[in-house]
Formats: sequence, structure tokens, C-alpha cells
Amino acid sequence: MSLIHLDQVPYVKNVPNDGRHVVLSAYYDHTQKQWISYVPQDGKVLGLKVSNLVEGLYVSKVPADKLSDVRAELPEFVFQHFAVPALINLDDQIAQDLVNQLASIHKYFVILHHMNTYDDGTEIGLMTSEIEYAFANHRSFYDLLNRAVKEVLRRTTGAKELPDSFRKVAQQEAKQLVEKFGFPDPLVDFYKSKERLFMMLRGIRDNILHHGKTPDFVYHLVTDSDSVLTGIF
Repeated sequence: MSLIHLDQVPYVKNVPNDGRHVVLSAYYDHTQKQWISYVPQDGKVLGLKVSNLVEGLYVSKVPADKLSDVRAELPEFVFQHFAVPALINLDDQIAQDLVNQLASIHKYFVILHHMNTYDDGTEIGLMTSEIEYAFANHRSFYDLLNRAVKEVLRRTTGAKELPDSFRKVAQQEAKQLVEKFGFPDPLVDFYKSKERLFMMLRGIRDNILHHGKTPDFVYHLVTDSDSVLTGIF
């Protein structure tokens, strides 16, 4: 445990003076195989050695676990090039939505284990409620991503600000996205490529949250005894 200056943090090459921040984060030193958590302390930075990072984002040149850790390119972009307060906050929310979505996938196996262990029928309600949550979380992710794009464009172009809704942007004509909002071609391609699938997911989410619909049985579980539980909308 030690106090250091900001420019002594191992992943910091330059301390910006243009309004961007240096994001303090957990750091994995792959040469020493050591986890260090950096936090602000009295105008300096406190480095705390920790035994392990169970969940969350961290900085490293290589993954701490090649089998389970993945590169998060959006947080990396914000971290390296665009660490302004609004984007840092959005990035945290986006990362949490991603973790929540992964948790939904993991809970499928938890529910399956419960089904194979206890014959109480609760897996139906558990799976149905989890599916409802997953659609709401997925919809939230898209709007947060749109707000991140909005913040970048606001600071880099003089074009009109984007609507907050991903839907309202994705449904614009490609020509409008370029002329009205200053989109570069790759960003236009991204929004238009996601439009159809997004609208399908949005419709399901709106039916669940606004119109009292339920997914009922929309899953396929195979138990240890080879019996099958399936469902449809």
C-alpha cells in the first residue's frame, strides 16, 4: 500500500489538461501476477494490493484469465481517448448492463440445476421472470449506447444533437444521419444494421412492460433424466 502521483500509475502515459480525466481502475500486473486497485487519496493515488478481482473491468496488457476474460472495446475507447465525466458515467452504466446480461445467461444454468435437483415446479416462474428482465435490460443497453454516441458527436462535430432514443436515430434515413447529425459511414452502417433486430426486440419488450404480456414458455430445458420442458409464445 503506497501513495503515488497520478502520472506514476503504471497504465498512465500522459495526464491530460483538456478536461478529460484519468480513470482509476483495478490493474493486473501480468509480470508479477498481482492485482492492484487504485483509488484517489488526498490529492494523490493510493495503490492497494488485492488478492483477486471477482467481477468487473480492469486494466492490463494481457487477460488475467484467457478463458473467461474478454476485451471490452467501448470502455477501452472511453478510457484511453474520451474520459470526460458524462461518458465515464455512461460507460459505467453500459458495463453494468453487460454484466447483468451475462448474469441472465449464467442464471439459466442455475435454474437448470435447480430443476434437476428439486421437483417443485418453480423453474417455470424463475425462467419466465428472467426472460422478462433480460429484454428490459437489453433495451436499456441500446439507449445508453446511443447516449454515448451523442456525447462524442456533441464534443467533436457541430451537427445537431441526437435524440436520446436509439430507435429514433436508427429509423432515420442513412442520408439524414450523415447530413443532419454528422455520422461517419461506419456509424451509419452500425445503426442501420441493428435497426430491424432492435425493433423486434423493442416490440417484445414493450409488450411485456407496457401491455401486460408474458413470455410464458419460450425456453427448452433438458433434464438429467432426458425429459424435456419446452415452450412457445
